[in-house]
Amino acid sequence: SGENMTDWYGVWITADNVTVRGFTVKGCNLSGILISSNHTTISDTIVSHNKNNGITIGSLNVSQPYDCRENTIRNCLIGHNLLGLFVSGQNAIITGNVLSQNNLGITVIFSMNNNISHNQITQDTNGVYIAGSYHTVLYRNNISYNDKGVYAMMTSADNIIQNNFIGNNESASSAQMFLI
Repeated sequence: SGENMTDWYGVWITADNVTVRGFTVKGCNLSGILISSNHTTISDTIVSHNKNNGITIGSLNVSQPYDCRENTIRNCLIGHNLLGLFVSGQNAIITGNVLSQNNLGITVIFSMNNNISHNQITQDTNGVYIAGSYHTVLYRNNISYNDKGVYAMMTSADNIIQNNFIGNNESASSAQMFLI
């Protein structure tokens, strides 16, 4: 018979205005938590040891994006995932989280106006990866002991200010590509 989507996602949020607080989500085949809605808050939650993403806001498939707006991830422990936190949406607030020992700590792709502040991002291959996005604010984060602290590619109007970069092999870098 057909596959059950709960085999792939620990929690899949499709309704607007949902709050998830105080859970542990681990060992899922894709994302521990998938948010494909608006005004969702995930707080005080542990998300770890998932095969792909810890928390996903939006869609990994750019040809079928979810229009996700104004979601908040606050005070979560996110570790031992391929991608700790994946954001593809608008006006997300990512604050007060600890992201550790993921391949990519925070990934922001094809997004607008997201605020990432006061997080501990440590011991990831890439602490923060931003691509194809507009106006990502990265403010007062501790980004430490990653291979690359922040890597931005094909983005504009980003603000990367007052962050602590400690013990990264490369603190921050960017690449812009132009096709003619």
